[in-house]
Amino acid sequence: MKITTEKASVIIAVVTLIVTVVLAVYYPQVTQIFIQSPIITPTPTPITTSTPIITPTPIITPTPIITPTPIITPTTTPKPTDVINQLPPIEWGIMETYFDISDTTLGEAEYTDVLGMVYEYDSINFIVEAKRSFYAIIIFEAEFYDEDGIKVYSSFVDFDPDYDQWQPGDRSKGHMELPSTSDMGKVRSIKISQFA
Repeated sequence: MKITTEKASVIIAVVTLIVTVVLAVYYPQVTQIFIQSPIITPTPTPITTSTPIITPTPIITPTPIITPTPIITPTTTPKPTDVINQLPPIEWGIMETYFDISDTTLGEAEYTDVLGMVYEYDSINFIVEAKRSFYAIIIFEAEFYDEDGIKVYSSFVDFDPDYDQWQPGDRSKGHMELPSTSDMGKVRSIKISQFA
């Protein structure tokens, strides 16, 4: 078969067309170069941007922690009645031979002198009950000692009523006067002894 020039040009045109179509489908950029057609670039549309609204970030301030203010109470010199609770137990000694002792408390007692004058004083108060019969010629003394065993103060033990002769079961209120506040602060032990 002889191919003429006309046929060759048609075959070339068809092959070119087929190649162009295939390239256009699978490789569009290569097709534009092959065809030599101008490249069309799209015109960019202007993007309208709105000015962003800037809201200020709130400043977070820490909440202060409220601590309670301590209540300041005026300091006072403690009375002997305030200090006695810090003392060790009373060593009743020989007094327990004569009495059962109970209800030891802190309080006040009264003393009436020979002229009838009444005096109040801070005291250790207690109840005694006689264990046996004896005459009231025995006098008891309360001795207050500091931490070194040195006697700071002493007072007599008083009874109300005070019997001339005690019988088993006789009950009475006992009292011993406390030292001054400054001396009471030094007291570490109390011992009862027989004075006479």
